[in-house]
Amino acid sequence: MTRLNPHVLVQFTRRVVAQQFRGQLTELHAPPFPDGADEARSRDPESALATLDVRLLQLLGVRAYYDLATGRSAWPVPLGLSPHGLALFGAERGILHERPESGDIFLQRSLRVREFIHAGLVMTVDGYGCVNDHTVYFDTSTIEGDTDHRGLLERGYTCKLRRRLSPTLGDRFLRWCELEVESAGPAASPLPRKVA
Repeated sequence: MTRLNPHVLVQFTRRVVAQQFRGQLTELHAPPFPDGADEARSRDPESALATLDVRLLQLLGVRAYYDLATGRSAWPVPLGLSPHGLALFGAERGILHERPESGDIFLQRSLRVREFIHAGLVMTVDGYGCVNDHTVYFDTSTIEGDTDHRGLLERGYTCKLRRRLSPTLGDRFLRWCELEVESAGPAASPLPRKVA
């Protein structure tokens, strides 16, 4: 089984975001829903397919692992999922963790709606601690789409942030690099032809 190196994605993301995406509207560079996703969404209007934050992660993953010789990407995460869908995907495969590592996809959980509502890439884990002797947290440096410089959600921009994430409050970390490349859904997905 071939393993993917998360540091490839971290370095690629650092370079691309600094040179092209940082501070721009995420919708300008996040690809549209994959073929068939709009049709699936019209059949199930309550499904929350591929939010801007996840679409950014998919674009970065597909591009970081794209092979010009084969015209394919080894990115193993299926397209068209919401942050909550990513959590279900990770839980089914045993790759959802409570402790972050560089290169993980973080999944931020809402205590109000009790679902995962936001996703981003963990660039570095800068520390950890505990509040009130029971709430564990991790201080991370992240790259996120559909946010702003304050880390507020659904603000539309691609930003590099410092975010405190807490597994005690339900946040989780998708360790996608533990997936087998051969079983990857988007491994056959071509690189989007035009990226603004």
